[in-house]
Amino acid sequence: MSETSTRMLIKIEKERPLDLLDLTASLAAVGDEYRRFSGDEKARLYVESITESSVLATLTSMTRDALQAGAPFIPIALDGLAPFLGHWSGLLNGLANYGRGLASDELVSRSDKSSLRNAKNFVAPAVNGNAIQVSGDNNTVTVNQIVITPEIGGDIARNANHLLAGPLPGELRFENEPLRLYQVRDAKAGDLGFIDRFSSKPKRLTFGSDAAKEEILHGDSPFDVFFFVTGLAKTAGGEIASYHIEKIDGITSRDAA
Repeated sequence: MSETSTRMLIKIEKERPLDLLDLTASLAAVGDEYRRFSGDEKARLYVESITESSVLATLTSMTRDALQAGAPFIPIALDGLAPFLGHWSGLLNGLANYGRGLASDELVSRSDKSSLRNAKNFVAPAVNGNAIQVSGDNNTVTVNQIVITPEIGGDIARNANHLLAGPLPGELRFENEPLRLYQVRDAKAGDLGFIDRFSSKPKRLTFGSDAAKEEILHGDSPFDVFFFVTGLAKTAGGEIASYHIEKIDGITSRDAA
């Protein structure tokens, strides 16, 4: 690890009474987005410290394995956290300026709904009158500083709601996404599974080949593994209705994940 490490600093100005639900929703949102951005289900942000007056949360990153092994509380290296800070600031700035004909409009409009919800939840304190500052700090340099005033927070939340309310395309292609089997039934519409990128609820599974169907539904201990799959998420009424699995890209034990 580099000797120079970074921390993610989130400062919330307590200009008005700060609702505990707003605070916890805000911190949980950035933690969830970091996990999703990293592509590692074990990646987590941990609170190193919280100061009073203005709420200043200092966040560091550790894998769950390192935490369970009793590793020292060392912040993640700058080159590991900086890409996430770039992603997070790009999403928030894009939502703040959405609809003004900027190049970021197209990127924001293609953001998945989980990211939009995380951005909306993150700015909850700002929407209610408490400005937020976000930055990365490695004791010598401040990177990707974001300042979210109540007005900007309102723009972000409003534009996120607009995009969340919009209908999804009829089909969304995905590749190498983790799938967890939920239930298997003999009935034609009874096979259900989770793909967290699209929904926290199990959805109907259909298959493009008998080989993929047999492996997922009737393979060795199918409920104890994650299947990495390629296919289509199909929608109805603006919501995910089913996952059509074209092929299996890999299989990993849930214990190893």
